[in-house]
Amino acid sequence: MTPFEIILIIIGIICIVISCFFVESTKEETIQDNYADISEQMLMKKVEEATNQMETKIAKARETSVLEADEALSRVSNEKIMAVHEYSDQILKEIDKKEAIPLFYLFF
Repeated sequence: MTPFEIILIIIGIICIVISCFFVESTKEETIQDNYADISEQMLMKKVEEATNQMETKIAKARETSVLEADEALSRVSNEKIMAVHEYSDQILKEIDKKEAIPLFYLFF
């Protein structure tokens, strides 16, 4: 074998060894990228689930507070209506008394 052939064989072996290192580093990067993608997908899924749960809880709380406010306002409204009704009854009674007095004097 000539020195030229020996040099070519050594260069070939060196190229094979270097390519093995590149393949291993590429595999490691691919695996790390896959893990990163999977963990990111899992994180996004958990965030979506938490968001959905929070939105559901907020909607329920909002509905409950609206119902409570409606009941309280209905109660206050009814009280005010009753107060106005009582006041109008008192006014009507006073008017009846004032009308009855002159009529009483007319008959006597």
